[in-house]
Amino acid sequence: MKKFLVGLLVAGIVLAALAFGGERFASAAVANRISSAVSEAVPGIGSVSTSIEDGPVAPQLAKGTLSHVKVTMSDVPLQGGMALSKVDVDLTNVSTSSPRTAATVVAHATLTTDQIQKLLGDAWKVTPQGDSLNIATTGALPITGTVQPVVQEGKLNLNLTGVTVLGVQVDPANIPAIIKDRLNGLTAGFGSLPLGLELSTVAVTQAGVDLTANGANVTLDNG
Repeated sequence: MKKFLVGLLVAGIVLAALAFGGERFASAAVANRISSAVSEAVPGIGSVSTSIEDGPVAPQLAKGTLSHVKVTMSDVPLQGGMALSKVDVDLTNVSTSSPRTAATVVAHATLTTDQIQKLLGDAWKVTPQGDSLNIATTGALPITGTVQPVVQEGKLNLNLTGVTVLGVQVDPANIPAIIKDRLNGLTAGFGSLPLGLELSTVAVTQAGVDLTANGANVTLDNG
């Protein structure tokens, strides 16, 4: 997720959209400018689309504030080779002049089980199970573990709530290093959030892990 909003409202928004071509042109110009800035700030990103909400854009530009901006992104790259399959961002009261700020930013993202398994490697199988993830080796040595994603101090953490080796329950103090290392790599791959956002909720679904992050009085010019 790092820097996926860094270029969100870079220089030129107002000049690109002031109403020579009317409201439709102004709205499209602002949205395209934001989408282009996000794409440039995040190498390897998939698609980016932007919409300007809450009425005509020209009056908002005249006041120097966009009431509500929505940005939707796909295949947003993370550290460690993973990617978020989809990220939806809502921003309110976005200033169009420097320093560019937003009163609130709320981001919803999905980390699929395929992406988690990609980092863990082919020797592991990841399966959603209730509010946790079940991880199991696919090789000759049967190791299974139950992982519960949680939010701790605004960051993603993966708690091992149970591990078995050869069908025998293992004491948490004796969890095999291979499992600890893989899970540490997963949280490191997720990385820190941009713009000072903090993770607020995490939920396991059949698709993987849904994440929500938010921030208030966010400065958009900083990565």
